[in-house]
Amino acid sequence: MPLAKCPSCNRTFHVDAVDPQSWYSKRWPHLQSAEFVPDVCWTCRNERRLTWHASLESDVDERKVS
Repeated sequence: MPLAKCPSCNRTFHVDAVDPQSWYSKRWPHLQSAEFVPDVCWTCRNERRLTWHASLESDVDERKVS
């Protein structure tokens, strides 16, 4: 099973892939199998999503006031 490391928080986690060899060769051809791939973890992804939604809501609020 491929392993990933979050560039934001340095957490390591498994990536679900049916065929790890082809997964690495398609997505990360410069890496060897079983090397960590850089990917954002679910915690950081959710934090980014919430921050993004909050910024969109503030943009809408500012347009209503203008």
